[in-house]
Amino acid sequence: MKYIISLCLGIIIWSYAHSTIEAHIPFISNNTHVNKESALEISEISVSKVIYQKLSYENPKSWIRFNSDTDEVLHMQIGIPKISDLQDYRPNVAIFETSTSSPALILSAKYENLPKEFHEPFTNTYSWILYDEKIPLKINTTYYISSFGDGIDIGKLWIGIGYKEQFSISDWVTLPASIDDIREFHSPENSGIEISKTSNKYNQNYTLATICILFVFTVIVIVYIYSRRKSKYNN
Repeated sequence: MKYIISLCLGIIIWSYAHSTIEAHIPFISNNTHVNKESALEISEISVSKVIYQKLSYENPKSWIRFNSDTDEVLHMQIGIPKISDLQDYRPNVAIFETSTSSPALILSAKYENLPKEFHEPFTNTYSWILYDEKIPLKINTTYYISSFGDGIDIGKLWIGIGYKEQFSISDWVTLPASIDDIREFHSPENSGIEISKTSNKYNQNYTLATICILFVFTVIVIVYIYSRRKSKYNN
């Protein structure tokens, strides 16, 4: 019995070890956090996450809110989908501190380096990383990240925050529900180009297999514990 349990554990550990590379927790913000009051609130800024935003003429702003708690550094990336129409797009992104009654600007992103192509294997999407910096913070202070258009520069962008790749089982199981949204975000609008669905099929099958393995493992453990207790009582 112990060999069966070890085998199941080994399969699960191997599966997760090979599938959390460059993993991050996704937030589909789109255009639903249009002002400071409705800002998307996130926690644990050291844990890797990415927020997908859409700026439009109707909603030219998107806001994120967080508290630095014990963190003294914010690792932030700014990227855009690898779409030809967005090749020259450079979104306006600023960070504000609210230790006072009115937000104080502490940083406006400057794009001084050439874009770096990035392939996210889990969703099979491609991006250009425009900005990748570590920004000093004050401990236990509220901050806002504002993305905004100026009437001309309107488009899609994502903001990556954190560096620790920590996925809980619940994050892993629920993540595939967002894959289609992430792919739609990276696809050219009205271009007729379709992104391959091979990766999506793989992810769905992989998630189903993982759930089945966890279920079988749970049943085995329950049966094993029950048999041990029954044997103990009989003795």
